[in-house]
Amino acid sequence: DGQQLHLGDYKKEFSVQSVCKFVNYAISLQAHGASVVHHYVGKEPSGVEFNAITLDRNKLPHNPCTNAGAIMICSLIGRDTSEVD
Repeated sequence: DGQQLHLGDYKKEFSVQSVCKFVNYAISLQAHGASVVHHYVGKEPSGVEFNAITLDRNKLPHNPCTNAGAIMICSLIGRDTSEVD
C-alpha cells in the first residue's frame, strides 16, 4: 500500500555488498537444503579476514560469510542441484 518506515540514517546512501551474503545463503538453503549447501561450503569460522580467498582442510570455503563462501553460494542460486554436481 506504499507505506514506508524510516529509522536511523535512512537518507545516507550505502552499499549492500556483504549484506547480500546472508540473503543469498538463505535463498540457497531454502532452494537446496542444508545438506546440499554444506556439501559445497563449510559452516565453521575461518579465523581469517572475510575477504581472504582461502579453503578449509576439505578444500571448501570455510563458511558462506567469507568472500570465497559467498561466491560458492551464488553459484548454487537458480540452478538445479544436478547441474551443480
